[in-house]
Amino acid sequence: MKKYIRIDVLYIVAILDFFVMFVNLNYIPDYRTIRDLFMALIGMYILTQVPKIDFFRDNLFLWSAIGFTALLCLYTSYTQRYNYANINIFYSSIEFTVSLIETFILMGMIASRGLLDDILKKYENLLCGLLAINDLLVFAVGPREKIYFLGSKFVVVYVHLFFLCIHLYNKRKEEVKLLEAAGFCIFMVIISLKVSCATGIVGTGVFWIFYLFLSKYKEIFENPRVYTVILLLCGSFVVTYALILNSELIQNLIVGLLGRSLTLTGRVNIYVLIPFILLPKLWLGYGYASTYTVYMFYTGYANSQNGLIEWVSEIGIIGTLGLVAIFIYAIGYSYKTKSNRESVYPIITYIYVLTFISTIEVSINKMFISAIAIIWASALEKRRINEKNM
Repeated sequence: MKKYIRIDVLYIVAILDFFVMFVNLNYIPDYRTIRDLFMALIGMYILTQVPKIDFFRDNLFLWSAIGFTALLCLYTSYTQRYNYANINIFYSSIEFTVSLIETFILMGMIASRGLLDDILKKYENLLCGLLAINDLLVFAVGPREKIYFLGSKFVVVYVHLFFLCIHLYNKRKEEVKLLEAAGFCIFMVIISLKVSCATGIVGTGVFWIFYLFLSKYKEIFENPRVYTVILLLCGSFVVTYALILNSELIQNLIVGLLGRSLTLTGRVNIYVLIPFILLPKLWLGYGYASTYTVYMFYTGYANSQNGLIEWVSEIGIIGTLGLVAIFIYAIGYSYKTKSNRESVYPIITYIYVLTFISTIEVSINKMFISAIAIIWASALEKRRINEKNM
């Protein structure tokens, strides 16, 4: 008799979501079309599984925040869709909202079946392969029109960092050698220097501080109230930058160590104009994916150079509050799940690093949101295990 290998469709769908949310393979022609096809397949699979989903009621606030943010994003983009000649912001908003909803539902399904560890190991392997290709191309041929295989120089750094955090999450039951983590961080610094990304060096330093020196205080940093304060402080940098840059310590760090000017490579010029840019569309924003056009018009730069302000620019204060509510709920859900605190700390560290980077970069992106979904799903899985053992 022939033996057939039974393939779990959920694994395939999770891999498709990986290519939707975690990476953007710029060198592949029509990758956006491929990504949209993947989203359609993921959506069809989720629809067939809706009767089996049982985690909506237990997380009502989370799904309300996701639904509110999605509807607001669609509304503000639809009403302003004719304001931009070179981009269809309404179509972009559909892509974002669908991927947001699908990722959280999919992560919930994976966690409910106790498969999160297996899926994240698959993600680690995929990231390892993609990083190998990217880094070989970085050293062999360099960028193509300032874009690397995985995206901009900033994205290259974010993906390396995410791989490290997923690796540490997956090895939590084993002894993680300090030399192993240190070696990869050194490699990240080398990559950051090769792609001329000082932000990558800073991000590596912040990661090392959290992982090596602050891990004994992980209960503090996993507290959603602490994270909320840090997020708001980083978002307010566009207002407080003058005070901070007057610090001699900060000046020595920027000029002496990183070799950058106190204008932060022109960011100060953007921050001066941000109040005037935001005020006309403060509550609902200019529409999703509109900031390139908006900020090029007002400042000559591609975006706001601040993660939180970028979202305020696109979906306004109201929409950003909904998005932040998703972040805070997921971190709080994990914090209340004591059995999850130790294991999820590497992913929490990733969130903190990208949040600190968001002070001067647009780093609160889809990969960031995916990491938030993993944090929530990890806690959901632990709760389901605890319920079965009761």
